[in-house]
Amino acid sequence: MARSGTLSVRGPLIVREELACIAMAMHNADPEMGVTIRAPTSMAEDSHALQLVELTQVIDVTLHFVAGYSVSKVLDAIVTQAHKGWQTLWSCAAVPGLVSRKVNIYGPSGEVLRRVTIKEDRIEGEDRPVA
Repeated sequence: MARSGTLSVRGPLIVREELACIAMAMHNADPEMGVTIRAPTSMAEDSHALQLVELTQVIDVTLHFVAGYSVSKVLDAIVTQAHKGWQTLWSCAAVPGLVSRKVNIYGPSGEVLRRVTIKEDRIEGEDRPVA
C-alpha cells in the first residue's frame, strides 16, 4: 500500500507555492509518498479560524500511515519547510498583525502526531510517540 498524506491550510495569506514546497519536502523525505493538497480556505470559510483572536495561519497535515522508518523524516521535513516559509513571510511583513503559524500533523485516525507553533524565529511544540 502506498504511503500518502493530505495537506491543507487556513488563515491569512495562503500561498499555493508554499504548500507545493511542503508537499515536495514530504516527498523528498519519503520518495514513495503521494501528497494531496486540498484547496485553501479563507478565515471566513473556516469556523475554527473564526475562533482565533490573533492572525494565525494554520497548516493541517494528515498522514495516512504512521508505520515505517520514514515517518519521523516526513514529520521533520514538514516542520522544517513550514518554518522556512514562515521566516520568508514574516521577514517581508506581508500581513500586518500576522503573529504565528501553527502546524498540526495528524495520523490516520485523527490522532495528533506533532503540533508546533512557529513565531518569529522559533518553533514551540510537542511530539507524540509514533508507532
